[in-house]
Amino acid sequence: MEIHIQQGKLEENIKERVFDIAILGVFENETSDFTSKSLQAVDSALDGAINGLLTRKEFVGKLNTIEIVRPDWKNSHSRLLIVGLGKKDEFSLERLRQVSGKTAVRTRELNCQEIVTTLHEIRLDNSAKDTAQAVIEGSILGMYKFVELKTDSRSEFIDIKKILLLEREMTVLDEIQEGANIGKTIAEATNFARNLANMPGNIATPTYLATKSEDLAISLGLKYNILDEEIAQEMGLNAYLSVAQGSDQPAKFIILEYTPQEKEALETIVVIGKAITFDSGGLSLKQKTGMENMKYDKSGGCTVIGLIHAVSHLQLPIHLFALIPATENLPGGKAIKPGDVIKSFSGKTIEVVNTDAEGRLVMADALTYAKKYSPTLVIDIATLTGAIRITLGAHASGLMANKEAENFKKLLTSAGEKTGERVWELPLWKEYSTHLRSDFADLKNVGGREGAAIIAAVFLSEFVEKGTPWIHLDIAGTARSDKKKAYIPKGASGVGVRLLVQFIRDLIGN
Repeated sequence: MEIHIQQGKLEENIKERVFDIAILGVFENETSDFTSKSLQAVDSALDGAINGLLTRKEFVGKLNTIEIVRPDWKNSHSRLLIVGLGKKDEFSLERLRQVSGKTAVRTRELNCQEIVTTLHEIRLDNSAKDTAQAVIEGSILGMYKFVELKTDSRSEFIDIKKILLLEREMTVLDEIQEGANIGKTIAEATNFARNLANMPGNIATPTYLATKSEDLAISLGLKYNILDEEIAQEMGLNAYLSVAQGSDQPAKFIILEYTPQEKEALETIVVIGKAITFDSGGLSLKQKTGMENMKYDKSGGCTVIGLIHAVSHLQLPIHLFALIPATENLPGGKAIKPGDVIKSFSGKTIEVVNTDAEGRLVMADALTYAKKYSPTLVIDIATLTGAIRITLGAHASGLMANKEAENFKKLLTSAGEKTGERVWELPLWKEYSTHLRSDFADLKNVGGREGAAIIAAVFLSEFVEKGTPWIHLDIAGTARSDKKKAYIPKGASGVGVRLLVQFIRDLIGN
């Protein structure tokens, strides 16, 4: 999709019919004293037609509601689409992303290929750069479709080819261009992660993820390394490899490294993404209902790949390592058994009580591996526990962190509010560690149902280098959506890409 920025007045462009459809935002119960200058001018040109709709309560501006207005100018077939922004005192960049996603989908349904929008001029307390980013992000994310495996991928609707951000003020054009470029980069990286996560297990094997990561690294000039099972075994990544024992698909430990080309790196961050390409539960077999969704157990790894995709394109001054331990979890003849004891990469022994608690095993070895980079911060992101979905639902990801990460977690929480990918902190009190005591090993991999999401994080904390700031994100409730939302499709959400990019940008003051 082409993104264009242009100085001009919407009412003049409508008369000249230089686009298929124009998008204007209206606050709930807004009257003739419109916030948007473009809306005010267009309404005046239409002899108060928009205000008439509002006065008659035919359209009241409720969030994400849409109304089509057809101008009666001579020789003009252009259409206006007004979208409800909700209440003005509740307006946010997240709401701007939502209405942008909604309107982009609606314009596509109307078979419009070129649209002009002035949604970015609804700035209030936000900058032109931020609103432009939100509009483009929401539009591209909202129009996402997974059609990779359809034999006839043609849609009954024509995809939008061009979005024009029309701006009245010449002085902010550069800001708008910068914001639009950032929004496009981040949205495309998120959709890249969505595509990977939506791929079924028979295609998206560990080898598939490794190949995709290698292709990405080569195209972006990243350093990369793929550890196969033989190398991993020689190194002692036994907890990770134990999960792979039941599968015929070889495990792949993927390492990607980004360093800025022209700027000095300000921080060194290791981000680890869980990538169980299909999780049957192993010998602790899951119920058959919903097991098809276990292809999404690789979502954390897909997010990390999308993250390094975005950071590289944005050329952020940071040193970033992405670790993606990829494997299947299947109940084969060689599969790990409940009661088995394994020696992890750290040297600690683990009693495997439940083979369906496999994610923490692969992440344990990856967390130990992260020590070699002496990072400023370690973040892991994983669809780790069903318990987090019960705790927080689908509206927030769980955040747990050690005391060394205090300042980082505040920044990450703030990034969650900015991006709409909210996180909520749960405690890591010492008392929870008692649930992991084992009679036969240093610790066991599960500790019962009560506080299960926290106990899983406590398990991971055992493998973090002492003194290293560490944050754990449990995205089991947010990695996929059961229904289409404003700019989130049914299926993989790509959660975490936008969150972590915003966190890094805030961290380095970008």
